[in-house]
Amino acid sequence: MGMNQFNQIQQDFPFSGISSDIAVEIRTEFLDEESSPMDDIFVWSYQVRIHNNTNSRIQVLDRAWWIVEENGVVYDVTGEGLAGEQPLISPRASYEYHSYAVLQTSSGMLNGYYKVVDAEGNRIEVPIPAASFDLPNSKPVLN
Repeated sequence: MGMNQFNQIQQDFPFSGISSDIAVEIRTEFLDEESSPMDDIFVWSYQVRIHNNTNSRIQVLDRAWWIVEENGVVYDVTGEGLAGEQPLISPRASYEYHSYAVLQTSSGMLNGYYKVVDAEGNRIEVPIPAASFDLPNSKPVLN
């Protein structure tokens, strides 16, 4: 991968991490039209890309997310799969999905982990990189 491609990925997915040769990349976006700041409703979309850099097929079994508002309120988002699926991801392939979060403050962050299993039955906990929900033109804050 050339430096220009890497820089483009970093711009497209500014929050990323890799563990056990499985990369997780996240992009967040404030949804102004769906939000109502006067009512403390801040709606965010997020896109997640999971890239399997291993030589084995993997399956995402579970997720555990923590979304933390700037006032310290924590939302625990755990459960099976991703957006209703337990995707199989082939070697050197990616899986992407979109979701959203509704916060009562103008900023926050998320992080957590995925539980995956490879073709040999090995269970792997893959960290989800910390990503911020920050209003456009504000300085990102990762607490």
